[in-house]
Amino acid sequence: IDGQVGPLEEDPEGNLDVQIAQSTLPKGSRIHVVESPLAAYSALSWAKVLTLDPLPATVTTSTGGCESKGQLDDAYSLTNAMLVRLGLVGVTATAATGDAGSSDCAPSSKRLAVDFPGSSPYITAVGGTQLRLTSNNRRRSETVWNQGVSGGSGGGGASRLFAAPWFQKPLASGSSRRTVPDLSAFAAPGPGWPIAGTGKGSHPPIFVQSGGTSAASPFVAASIAVMAGKEARRGRPPFGHIAPALYEAQRSALASFHDVLRTNNDLYNKGCCEATVGYDLASGLGAPNLRKLYRAIRLKGTPARG
Repeated sequence: IDGQVGPLEEDPEGNLDVQIAQSTLPKGSRIHVVESPLAAYSALSWAKVLTLDPLPATVTTSTGGCESKGQLDDAYSLTNAMLVRLGLVGVTATAATGDAGSSDCAPSSKRLAVDFPGSSPYITAVGGTQLRLTSNNRRRSETVWNQGVSGGSGGGGASRLFAAPWFQKPLASGSSRRTVPDLSAFAAPGPGWPIAGTGKGSHPPIFVQSGGTSAASPFVAASIAVMAGKEARRGRPPFGHIAPALYEAQRSALASFHDVLRTNNDLYNKGCCEATVGYDLASGLGAPNLRKLYRAIRLKGTPARG
């Protein structure tokens, strides 16, 4: 961001994000890295995105923090203002929901809590699943990612700060609050995503296992960027804040999401949150069925977009 001196430092979180996005995007795509010594809800980080030329199709963050009431009138409101502007100019923003299940303030507090900026009404929050495949690489099952206190779980629950946005109000959850996640993707560190680590000396890079919603968010963001690229080739506008279109697509008859029906993200026996039929606070709308999701959004047209 402005004011930062010297080259960007290598960062494991950024390394994970870039590699997953790069592995999803087609050859020739460009990825910008915005690095800040400040927290992910610093408005400066989001404002920097608005200076990029050309503007990106999507932006993703994998860092955040459990909601704090003391931030509502300053850092949070400024970040929300930047997220609104990003949506208006056509940039889709996604955020990881965190890896502490429904108790995002853990270990300092085990109370029910969610992660900001994922809890912002102006961003698309991505939770985590455990995906199991058959020997010939077909989908066998997908559950909410929950590997216990030591292994982590995808964040989810109801915001203490933000009311339910208009596109969430008809949900079966019945909550009057903003709830997360909006959708989920593979996040379980076991078996995890293969990430190339830095080799030392003459040794080549080694692959390590990584995961978390820090992996799910860049995967979803890059997938949406591919859809946006297809739309641009058709002469159609970018998506902007895409969450409303996701909920509209889920209500269509096009099987836009794989419904996640098993397990929960309750790490500390706080009573939240179980996977159920349809939307729930453990997996959101479910895991995106990407080709059918794109078809549903495209058929709905511009009015369904954020």
